[in-house]
Amino acid sequence: MHCLRQHDWWTLRDKVPTLAHGIKALLKARKTYDAGQLERPGKSQIVRHRQVRRLSEVQIEQMVEAYRSGKTVYQLAEVFGIHRITVGIILKRHGVVMRGQGLAESQRAEVLRLRADGMSYARIGERFGVGANTVVRFLSRS
Repeated sequence: MHCLRQHDWWTLRDKVPTLAHGIKALLKARKTYDAGQLERPGKSQIVRHRQVRRLSEVQIEQMVEAYRSGKTVYQLAEVFGIHRITVGIILKRHGVVMRGQGLAESQRAEVLRLRADGMSYARIGERFGVGANTVVRFLSRS
């Protein structure tokens, strides 16, 4: 009896929405494997975990100063090569008071005008330095 090799499991990973589908896919893969027809996935199909990046104390101090001088968490995430949520966690852990997020009520009229002109949520968000979802939530609050 042969076992499926690790790379064969990756072939199945994205094609299995439920347990029942998984069992059927495994049985089918087993038959295909025994017949010698299971193909090895390409490099783009194999998911690799990201390496954890630790920042030095000097880098953290630079991040805190950059945030206090006006940089956004998105900009800092790009500069330091980490996720924006990680930036927020580090800043909060070091006692930084986060700036108000989102859009101000004083911007509502312009956001409504841009949306009425057909501008996408993403473009509006770029214009105001927020994400598209922030614009959607802002407009849904009335």
